[in-house]
Amino acid sequence: MSYLESLFTHFGTDKGIWGYTPYYEEAMGKQRLRVRKVLEIGISGFRDIPNNVVGASLFVWRDFFPNAQIYGVDNDSRFIFNDQQRIHTALCDAYNPYALNQVLMEWGNPKFDMIVDDAVHDPEPQVQLLNMLAPTLKYGGRYFVEEACPYKMDAPPEKWFGDRLRPASEITSIHACVTPKPEELVICIK
Repeated sequence: MSYLESLFTHFGTDKGIWGYTPYYEEAMGKQRLRVRKVLEIGISGFRDIPNNVVGASLFVWRDFFPNAQIYGVDNDSRFIFNDQQRIHTALCDAYNPYALNQVLMEWGNPKFDMIVDDAVHDPEPQVQLLNMLAPTLKYGGRYFVEEACPYKMDAPPEKWFGDRLRPASEITSIHACVTPKPEELVICIK
């Protein structure tokens, strides 16, 4: 079992269960010691997964990226906590541009090495959020869209997302990764 997979299991996330581990490892593993800022949209908790803790993915990223500050946003106050080293969370509807910008300003307008959208698993809000957050992604950074639903798109995910990106996003490539479930992991590179 890889180090990342062991963290997914230890904290009780579904990322390993859904087959995301090799994709995250390939995209981020070689640069894990250089990553400084990570954002995850959708903190969650109270899942029926062994070992699950509130903010499980945030703890995974904190341990996997030992030099990074980890940021998380959720619209449910039960998942907000700020008592852990290097983890910062905020109550926010990430799909509200004004609210999201307020939170980012409170955090000092960070530029992220990695952004994970694990909130609303619906393509239209996912691409809207990608367009909103792409300017906060560092060049060379990775943006992960979890559980992208190809059956809700009229084209393959790479084309569907690509056709809806604003030029200002500066995303240079999009890859859809097949998982054991019908939904896919989409990786966007700036």
